[in-house]
Amino acid sequence: MIERPVGLKLVAVDLVFNFQSFKLLEVDLNHINKNKRSSYALEEIKNIVVKLLFNKLVMPSAIREYENEACSYYVLKDYYMRKKYKIVFCICSDRPENIGIITLYRI
Repeated sequence: MIERPVGLKLVAVDLVFNFQSFKLLEVDLNHINKNKRSSYALEEIKNIVVKLLFNKLVMPSAIREYENEACSYYVLKDYYMRKKYKIVFCICSDRPENIGIITLYRI
């Protein structure tokens, strides 16, 4: 199993990304709101992520192997409510129905 940051927040979603169905976001809220650079609530992040990723087809920026598992990392820049965002997220082989939200911020 892949080691993850402590304190991840989990939120249910119904999301199709890269022709796959996802049911859960694992959000690193502490990293996203680190040093008060932002103050996103979990529900707000969910809404932004679903809008940015829904029915998108994106190639991973990197793939990293962890012993018997692997994570695909993605970086995406897109608009939500006329504001541009950058999102960094991962999909890992040990939890293939989850998307890990590493960071999210406005550009």
